[in-house]
Parts: sequence; structure tokens; C-alpha cells
Amino acid sequence: MKKLVLLLLFLLPVYAPAQKAISRQDISYLVEQYSGTSGFEVVRMNNMSTSLIKTALKMAAKNTDQSYVNDILDVLKGIKKITVIDFSECSSADRSSIRQSISALLKDSEMIVEVKEGLDRTQMYGVISEDSSTIRDFILYSSEDCSL
Repeated sequence: MKKLVLLLLFLLPVYAPAQKAISRQDISYLVEQYSGTSGFEVVRMNNMSTSLIKTALKMAAKNTDQSYVNDILDVLKGIKKITVIDFSECSSADRSSIRQSISALLKDSEMIVEVKEGLDRTQMYGVISEDSSTIRDFILYSSEDCSL
């Protein structure tokens, strides 16, 4: 499954449909809207944090012979910031409201990849550079896991 996702990530620049750009401001607004909600958690990693993760992965890669680790490092090379939202501990009513807000945010966006594994479904939305060479921003969303 991980190899399939990695393969799809490498193929994404080839497939660059016209789409509505999902802005960082949209995500920030979503975070602000629900930040006081019990069970709503946000983790933000800045450039320094992601650099530390990449360095740790590089060090771990030296001790393994699995080639996919280098593929992961190539994919992570351009990632500078990460925001993770988890609302699985929210009340049922709050989870429903958050899901509706996320759906509204993503409704005009074109899904790039959808991975289904059993009952779980993860969708990837992205903003691809104008020359179709890189993914500028992307969102992974799993409504069942209550995570964005």
C-alpha cells in the first residue's frame, strides 16, 4: 500500500488538472473556527521541525537496505511546513460540523488521489505548480479517522 501511494505521488506532476487552489488561509480559518472546541487538536511543524525529521530519516536510512526509504526522502525533500488536525476526540455533533466545514472547503477542489482500504478512505487534494513540476501544497483527508 505504501509503495502504491509513493508511486502515485511521483506521478502527480504528470496529472495536473485545473483546480481551485486550497489556500493556507482556508486551513488557518478552519483551525481558528474550531480551536476552542473540546477534542480538536492541531499540530504545526515549521521548517526547523521538518528539517529535523528529514535528518532523522536520513540517519535511519543509512542503517537500512530498503530502497523505499530513499524514495520517501525524495518526496519529503520539498516539504517545509506541516499542519495536522485531529478531531477524533470531539463530540459527535462537533465532528459532524467539522466534517461539513472541511467538505465545504474541498467541494470545488479536484481530488488527485483516493486510497480505499477496507472501510477506510483517504483522499488527497493538492495545488500543483503552474509548470506542473511540483506539488506546492497538499491536503490528506480521512473523514473516518477524523483527521486532516
